[in-house]
Amino acid sequence: MQQNNRLWVTLNIEGDHLVFTFFICCDSIFSGDDMNSLEIQFIDTYKSLEKLCNDMYGEKGVSVYIQTMESVCSQQKRSIAGWDDFYYTLKRLRWLRNQIVHPSDVDYEVTEKNIFDTQRIYNDLLCRKDPLAILHQREVARQARKPIVPVAPQESDSNTNNNRLSAPTLAIVIILLMLVFIGYILWTFGHN
Repeated sequence: MQQNNRLWVTLNIEGDHLVFTFFICCDSIFSGDDMNSLEIQFIDTYKSLEKLCNDMYGEKGVSVYIQTMESVCSQQKRSIAGWDDFYYTLKRLRWLRNQIVHPSDVDYEVTEKNIFDTQRIYNDLLCRKDPLAILHQREVARQARKPIVPVAPQESDSNTNNNRLSAPTLAIVIILLMLVFIGYILWTFGHN
């Protein structure tokens, strides 16, 4: 068995800082195996992506992610840069994986770019920089900006408010308690 290692480095500019992503890809080349080195690297990398998606969406996580992207309205899709690229790349990578795992008469070729794209999508998902995460972050921010409209108390709320003391009544109760306390102190010191 021969072991080949590669280091992938990606550089992203986010706002006013740089983000470096490192990924070490190891492949094992077994003699007599039908898959070539790039196919093995691709499958190993795709397994990480698949596991991450399965953790997020359950079984068949990559397919569920794609279906979720397909269900988003076109206006929201257009509002996120790179939506189409992410979507079509993920679909192509899933198709490529299926061609390797379930051989057919269809010709395909695995390239280093396929491995790099798989890792890029994995990193985007992991860092919440993928289109669905961005869409969710925008929705949360939009909800936070919504003005809070006070709700009028319901009938059941007014019944529970009747059990509370009004401010003047509470002041009288506190004054009476203070008078009783002062009386107790005077009475205690007066008998000594």
